[in-house]
Amino acid sequence: GYDATRHIRGLEAELGLRRTPIVALTANVMMDEEKKAMAAGCDHFISKPVRKGMIFDIMKKYLPN
Repeated sequence: GYDATRHIRGLEAELGLRRTPIVALTANVMMDEEKKAMAAGCDHFISKPVRKGMIFDIMKKYLPN
């Protein structure tokens, strides 16, 4: 996931593309994991268990109406 995120961010920069929202989802709740996700270029981080409302809130934040 983090390698793919870095690759996507590189392509966006190289091709002048609009930033794609990337949300990391993991079962690992260690703070280091969130730092790794953000360093790789993720926009948001969620750890399991996930509440349905949380997913909708994140979608509202990153998706157009």
